[in-house]
Amino acid sequence: MDRELRIVRLLEPDLCLECRFAHIVEAVEHDGKKRQLIRCRRLDCDNWDVRSAEAVGMVMLSEES
Repeated sequence: MDRELRIVRLLEPDLCLECRFAHIVEAVEHDGKKRQLIRCRRLDCDNWDVRSAEAVGMVMLSEES
């Protein structure tokens, strides 16, 4: 099963920094720009604001993870 990745706004970003489901990744957007993001494996987190979700191109693990 393929999953489509989305960028969502976090309501309380500091909570994710200590969460066991969250990992820092480097994302490459459709226009080639790179951003550091938090990737969550939980998939049902209450800390997400999905109203402004946007698609992400490719995700690569950053060296910080």
